Order: sequence, then C-alpha cells, then structure tokens
Amino acid sequence: AKDHPPHLAKQNQERGHPKHAKEYCTEVLRRDTGGKYVCDWFNADELNIKELRLDHFTVGARTEMVRSLMMFPTPVVSSVWNGHYRNVDLACSPYFWKNVRLLCDRLQDNVGTWSVECVALNIGRWESRTEADPRAIDCHGHAHLILTKAAQSTLKDKKGFEALQGRVENPDKHRENDVLRLETTRLNSLKLDLIMERLDSLELKQSVLESVSNGNAPPAETVEGFASPAAAPPGW
Repeated sequence: AKDHPPHLAKQNQERGHPKHAKEYCTEVLRRDTGGKYVCDWFNADELNIKELRLDHFTVGARTEMVRSLMMFPTPVVSSVWNGHYRNVDLACSPYFWKNVRLLCDRLQDNVGTWSVECVALNIGRWESRTEADPRAIDCHGHAHLILTKAAQSTLKDKKGFEALQGRVENPDKHRENDVLRLETTRLNSLKLDLIMERLDSLELKQSVLESVSNGNAPPAETVEGFASPAAAPPGW
C-alpha cells in the first residue's frame, strides 16, 4: 500500500475491504475543487472470474444483473504496472486493446463463437465515479464488454463462470441515454442564455423607468420600447 496522509489512510482502512475484495486501488486522486480522496476502486471477489484474468487486468461480472463483463486495470502496483489508469489512458493504449482482443478470443474459445457485441468505455462526466462525485478527477478506468445472449447463456453454466448466473438483462442503451442527456443539457444551456438576456433587458427597462420617475434623463442605452435620449421629447 502507498503512504497516504493520515486522514486518507484512515478513510481507506475503515472501508472493510477484506470482507469483499483482496485487491483495491489506493491511489490518491484529486477533486477539481482542490481536495483529495482515495480512489478505492474494487470489484467484489465473488464477481471476478479467474478463468478470464489477464496479466494486468481483472475481469468480472457487474453488480447489476446485465449480460456484461467488466475489465479493469488490476489495482496492484509493481515495478512495471502503476495499478491505476484512467479510461482515457486505456482508450489510447495499444496494450489495453491487445488485451481486449485476447479476452474476446478467450471468450470465443469457451463459447465456440464470437461472444462480444461491443466494448464500451465511459469518458469524462459519464464515468461512474464522476456520476457519484461530480468533483472527482482521474477515476479508475474500466471497460464494459457486452456479451451476446448466446454467450451469456452458455457461459453461466460453465465451471468458473458462476458469477454470470442470473445476469440476463439487457444492458443500458448508453448511446441513446447519452444523446438524450447531452441534448437536454444543451437545450437547458440555451434556455438559460435566453433567460439571462431577458433579465438584462428587464433590468435596463427598470433603470429607464427609475430615471424618468426621478426626473432624470434616461440612461444612454437604447431599449426596445423606449425612445433613445436623442429622440426624447422636450421636458425629459
């Protein structure tokens, strides 16, 4: 384990990982507000599939009951392995994709046919830790391998793959969900800009009315619905 500031070390010790996982990430990460937190990434031992473990990647079922595998950097530090890598690091790493292909081939050997519908990586605000903690930065990377229905049906009955039993639900349609969320965010942003423009206009009109009621000349700005000072009638 790495040396941590006392409060972070205490935070890590209180999580009781020995009950659930022998391996968990102890990397100290930062929040965009300047604070720090322990990564704490792990997958419960009973969900990990030893038959699919790779040299530096752990593979296991997800806690959700979906036909999907999760592949993540094994959080064990060595002289050649940092133990903590972000999704953006994985996406740009030939070594990661080499291991993805190795995992796909290993699944095919167990099933007898191609077994993966797609490989998905969440990036930026869609990363799971960021969903739970919007201020978190540099979350522990992990890929989702969506299994075909035939592969899930075959693997769940094989020895060593018991973690897949009952996981038959279709995974979330992330592409559709992301489009909806991004579009909603975009529309909300445009709506907010429009509201701010209207507020600025109302403030200017209020300023004109206050100036007129106090017997002063209106501000120099021209406002729709109000005459400019140059065109103001006598007595203004």
